[in-house]
Amino acid sequence: MPSFQAIIEDTSPFLIYSTNWSSGTSADSSADKYSQSSFTLTQSANTTMSFTFFGTSVGIYGAKRGNHGPYQVQVDNQQFPAGNGVASPDAFNQTLFSTSLQKGVHTVTLTNGANTYLDVDYISWQTSVGNDDEALIVNTYKDSHPSFSYSPASSWGTPDFVSSFSGSTGQEMTVPQQVRALSLNLPSLGFSVEGPHEPCAGDAVGLYGPVGPNGVSVFSAQVDGGTPTNSTTNKQFYRPQQLLYYAGNLGRGGHTLKIQFGSSSGSGQALAIDYAEVYTTPSLGGSFGTTQAISASSTFPTGAIAGLSITSTLAFLALAGLVFLFIRKRRNHPSTISEKPNPVHPRVEPFTFPPTPQDAPIASQPSYNPSSLSFSSSSNPAIATGYQSTFPASGMYDDYVSSNAVRIPLPRTFKFPCLCQSNSRTTTGQSAKIV
Repeated sequence: MPSFQAIIEDTSPFLIYSTNWSSGTSADSSADKYSQSSFTLTQSANTTMSFTFFGTSVGIYGAKRGNHGPYQVQVDNQQFPAGNGVASPDAFNQTLFSTSLQKGVHTVTLTNGANTYLDVDYISWQTSVGNDDEALIVNTYKDSHPSFSYSPASSWGTPDFVSSFSGSTGQEMTVPQQVRALSLNLPSLGFSVEGPHEPCAGDAVGLYGPVGPNGVSVFSAQVDGGTPTNSTTNKQFYRPQQLLYYAGNLGRGGHTLKIQFGSSSGSGQALAIDYAEVYTTPSLGGSFGTTQAISASSTFPTGAIAGLSITSTLAFLALAGLVFLFIRKRRNHPSTISEKPNPVHPRVEPFTFPPTPQDAPIASQPSYNPSSLSFSSSSNPAIATGYQSTFPASGMYDDYVSSNAVRIPLPRTFKFPCLCQSNSRTTTGQSAKIV
């Protein structure tokens, strides 16, 4: 199976923190030594961070510093030996825990062992999709792709800070609303939305959006009517293109991902959607989704088209002028070269001037002063990028959104920005980033 590594930042709603965790701030002079200058920390004993994934290995990364202490990690029902977070001098981007596992679904729990500091920078896991001898395909679906179904449509609008979204587009709904739900259908041939179906088989999906102070306190994610997973986008600081939800090992067949507000979400809180990334392979029936019509925001600018048209016209006129001057010059300068000698009589004859009558005027040589013509063309070619499907693009995106970075993300493992409705990418490599 093609494998890829998913890398998740500490601010992702995919990570479930208990109470008494907080975001690191710039008051810490070493904040810029963390990935994306972001970390989540606690100073309370028995506080936990947990997540569930499908894969074969996992790692937790953070800092080891002088004011840190012991911590414990449990994977499924197995508790590993306690770790020690103390270091002098301070060390960053440290592996707090890592292990290899049997392929499957695993739940990891990190617990602070004392009333000392413990922080999380990012986590990662290794997973796979399809067969070993095939490429991983990542399709990135933007928020406006027909694979998304928003209910009710009139309740969703343009998010705040939309310029920070992939392609500067997104969807947002603010609490309260009459119906608080978003559905993403994953049909038998892949992930697609209620309504017009865009075939694209997939075995895993990542959903991306922003987190921040106005995020919802609780939202639930549910696949195929299974047990809902609760999370939150309510964070101390605003961060776009975060992994809101991820599900793997979905298998072939129809799937439906449903995102819904939790009942405890407060008034004025908002849930925003940026893009989704779908991971698949040919053996799963996956392929690049067809390209959706590009929106006005991503079409080639009208002004640029007009400029190219004018430049082309001037180039044609300049070429015509050069041809005219060339013909005129040939007419004003008749050839003085005699006919080629007959090869049968290859004799060299002396050259003599013909006799000239005394009263004949002296013939003057015709003169020619060609005018100069300057021509320049812009070397600013317009590059048309074609997308096979709906940001790596992997995401994620996508979100081409194809990642595996899945960081697309689009590979949004994933983060990729995408200026069109959809993006696809394929990779035969073994890593992808989801951020």
